[in-house]
Amino acid sequence: MLNIDENQNGSQLSFAPGDEFEITLAENPTTGFRWELEESPEPVCAIVLSVFNPHTSPAGYGGVHRWRFRAVQNGLATCKLNYKRPWEQKSAPERSFEIRLSVM
Repeated sequence: MLNIDENQNGSQLSFAPGDEFEITLAENPTTGFRWELEESPEPVCAIVLSVFNPHTSPAGYGGVHRWRFRAVQNGLATCKLNYKRPWEQKSAPERSFEIRLSVM
């Protein structure tokens, strides 16, 4: 399984049907900021898992959000995530993450 982090932001990645990949991004919900899936790669890639794992450090240190996807059909897709406070809908995101996917 390919592990993807912020270093791959803007990348174009290729997969075969059945391949799995995981996106891992730092998140600190205690500040109100969370990653939101703005553009899903479905139906080309299905979401298998979406979970926040807190650090084992003291409260307030945040953690990582992990999304696992499975390539399910041939095609092109984009996965775009925005890091923002959900109640600030009109504000620009603090950060964005986007990858382009090709499944063949």
